[in-house]
Amino acid sequence: MRDQIQVRFIENESELKSCLGIRQKVFVEEQHTDPAEEFDELDHLLPHTHILLLYDGQPAGTARLKRLGDEHVKYQRIAILQEFRGKHLGAELLCGLDRLAKALRYRHVTIGAQKYAEGFYTKCGFVTTDPTIFLDAGIEHIMMEKSL
Repeated sequence: MRDQIQVRFIENESELKSCLGIRQKVFVEEQHTDPAEEFDELDHLLPHTHILLLYDGQPAGTARLKRLGDEHVKYQRIAILQEFRGKHLGAELLCGLDRLAKALRYRHVTIGAQKYAEGFYTKCGFVTTDPTIFLDAGIEHIMMEKSL
C-alpha cells in the first residue's frame, strides 16, 4: 500500500502549532538556532503562508511562503522531522510548494538554501544565483531561484 502524503496550507491554530513544533525540533533543537531568530512576526495564522506536510496523517514537514511581489515568492523554513527523513518527503514538500505557489499565480521562487543542501535544491529545479555564502542564524546559506 502506498504511503499517504498530503501537502497543504494550514487551516487552524492546531496545525500552526504542528508547523512551529516541527521547526522547533529541526532548527532550534537539531541545528541550535536561537529561537529569537527562528520565530518571527509571520508565525501566526495567516492565509496562504504556512504549509504542512502530512505523512499517513501525521505532521512530518513544514514550510512557509513569503510574498515578495505580485509573481515572486520566497520559500522559507523548510523542514522535515528526523524520523521521516529518507522517504523523499523533502522533494514531495517542494513539489507541493510549487503546486500551491502556482495556484496563487506566483511565477518566480527565491530560496535562501542551507549550503549543504544545494545539490538537493538543484535536483528540484533551483539554480544558484549567487555563490557567495552568507550566514543566517549562524548556518551557511546561498541564494537560489527557479521559475514556475
